[in-house]
Amino acid sequence: MYNENAAAVQFAIDFLLYEAAIEDAPSPEEVAQWRDILMKRGGKFERYAHLCQKWLEEEANQ
Repeated sequence: MYNENAAAVQFAIDFLLYEAAIEDAPSPEEVAQWRDILMKRGGKFERYAHLCQKWLEEEANQ
């Protein structure tokens, strides 16, 4: 998440949050770290940070 381009980040976020098998899914702590990293990167990466936040909120409500 630190150096990847936007397309790679989008692919990783989509796969890991919504398609990965349960045993491969990230922990909420990992997703929170990604969110923070992506917010710091700013610009087009903020969109992916918001997706991480949405996922965290959905997980908290389950």
